[in-house]
Amino acid sequence: HLDRAAAQQEREKRLEALETAKPGGYGSQYDPVKEYQRQAQRLMQRYGKEADFSRLDWMIATDMAKSGRFTAQDIEKGILECSPHVESRKAGHVEDYARRTAANAWAAPEVQAHRQEQEQERERQAQRSRDRDAPA
Repeated sequence: HLDRAAAQQEREKRLEALETAKPGGYGSQYDPVKEYQRQAQRLMQRYGKEADFSRLDWMIATDMAKSGRFTAQDIEKGILECSPHVESRKAGHVEDYARRTAANAWAAPEVQAHRQEQEQERERQAQRSRDRDAPA
C-alpha cells in the first residue's frame, strides 16, 4: 500500500512539474529537461492527462533528435527526469526504457532522413555564401 501511495505521489509530482514548468529563457533551447517539459506541455494540452505517455515520450524523443541540438544521452535524461508515470509504466526498467527510447529515436529512419536534409541545406547555404563572397 505504501509503495502504491509513493508511486502515485511521484506521478502527481511529475505531472505538476510539467504543468507548472516555465521552459524558456537564455540557453534553455539546449537544456534537454526544459525542452522535454516544453514539448510535454504542448502535447498534454492537445491530448490531455490521459494521453499515452509512452507515445508522448516517443514523439518528444524523435523531435529532439531531429532538432540536432540534443544527443541520445540528452534525450534519455529528459525522459528519465520528466516522463509522466514512468515509474509505474516501466517499473523495474526505467533507465533501460529511457536509454532504448532515446537510442531508437536517434536511429529512426525519419530522424536520419530529416537530419540528412538539414545537413544538405547547411551545405547549400555555405556554398551560396562562398559564391557570394568570391571575387567576380
